[in-house]
Amino acid sequence: MDHYRVGTLGTSQSMRKGILVACVSACVVVALPLVWLVNRPRRNFDRFLEEVATVEIGKTKLDEWRRQLDEKQISNVTLKCAQQTCGIGWSGENRLLQKLRLAPRTVVSVSVGFKDGIAEEIYILLSILKRNDQGDWLDDRGVVVRQHTDVPEVPPFDVPVSM
Repeated sequence: MDHYRVGTLGTSQSMRKGILVACVSACVVVALPLVWLVNRPRRNFDRFLEEVATVEIGKTKLDEWRRQLDEKQISNVTLKCAQQTCGIGWSGENRLLQKLRLAPRTVVSVSVGFKDGIAEEIYILLSILKRNDQGDWLDDRGVVVRQHTDVPEVPPFDVPVSM
């Protein structure tokens, strides 16, 4: 009889271990795609921003830069042209994090403008949104970085930021 009790305890402990392994595995299976979904827009933004950093106003040619972007296979890149002016841009927001209430709704937009096939402008917008009393989303805080051919070059400077 004592033998039977020891065997029962052993089975019970092995069942607990099996259930624990199954639960941990299920958590991993759920967490990995969630992490991938959350980070995908950020990865695309980072990759596009790396390419924007290579643009030189007044020098970079539209055709060459488009080929460079195509090689990187960045998703959600848009191209719009009207007569002699074209713009290549990327925009995204953190909807999933906002819906999970892990971060405020944040929108980022980056574009490079070309005139007559030559880079004319780089425009980067980051905006944190919040709802007003009517429930509409409005800009709360944000930053704009712009470089354009009509703005003289400004020497680099550091801005201290406290966190």
